This record gives sequence, structure tokens and C-alpha cells, in this order.
Amino acid sequence: IMLLSLVQSRMMILGEYFKGVCCITAPTQSFKTTLASLFFNFENGREANISFEATMAAIVRTVGSTRDSTVILDDFKPGATKTERDDMVRKLSTVIRMCSDDSGGVRKAGSQNSIISNASHGLAVVTAEHIQLSVQSTLARLLILELDRNSVDVAKLSYFQNNHGIYRNFIQH
Repeated sequence: IMLLSLVQSRMMILGEYFKGVCCITAPTQSFKTTLASLFFNFENGREANISFEATMAAIVRTVGSTRDSTVILDDFKPGATKTERDDMVRKLSTVIRMCSDDSGGVRKAGSQNSIISNASHGLAVVTAEHIQLSVQSTLARLLILELDRNSVDVAKLSYFQNNHGIYRNFIQH
């Protein structure tokens, strides 16, 4: 995660923006969101941009309007019902398409055939307990980083949280 963060951050400083989706998967309470926000939120390293509980329109708007930074989408999880599962997969698939082939959009409420089309302008990081997609071409567009509960050294994580400015300075210089 740190290596990808370093490469992505250096590319952004040089004006190059890698587009794609990185998915951090691990069991619950494994510091996925903390790691994603710490190492991919270049400015303050403390929070995700949006959750998968948001509407499709909000997710498309957030991913499409994020410029010069990495967008972090938190908490992709299987829904309790088939409808909820389908909704979550539809949201993830839209984000993946936005970040890989400039497609993705959502129909504006109350308007005739008007679509908000926001292509991604950078990397999206998704946190999830697991990813299960039936469409292989969509799954192939993801960089999946799998962690287990013991993957994170909590003392080092706390150090980086408390000294995020040092990491930012290291990247910038």
C-alpha cells in the first residue's frame, strides 16, 4: 500500500494521473479505511471521500469531480438482500468503468434524457471485506490488495497517523 501510495503521489506531483481502481480487502476491523485514507489522502490522511451507502449520483459526482488527488470509497459490502447486493455491485461496476474506460454516468433526476457524465481523473481506492464480481472483464480492471487482520503493525500505523506531515514531505522532496 505504501509503495503504491508513493508511486501515485510522485506521479501526481509530476502532473501524471494514473487512472484505475485499487481495492483493499480485509476482514472487518482490519484498518482498511485507515490505511487507505492515511496513504492515499495526500493532504490530511484522515478520512474517506464517500461511502458505498451513498446514492449512485453522489458516488458518480464525487469520483468525477475529484481532481489532483485520489478518491477513497469506503465500505463496499455485500447487501443483506439480492436488491442491496445488486445495488452495491452496480455502484462498484460504475466506479470501475469510470476509472478505466471513461464511461459511467447517471441520469439526472427530473430531467429528460440528461446524464451526468463524470469520467474519473485519477485513482480510486475502494475498501471492502471481499470483492465478488461475476463479470470477469470488470474484475480484471481492479488491483486487489488483500490483507488479513495481522497485516497491520498498529504501532507503525499510529506513528504515520501522528506524523503524516513527515510522509508528505518525503513524497514532495
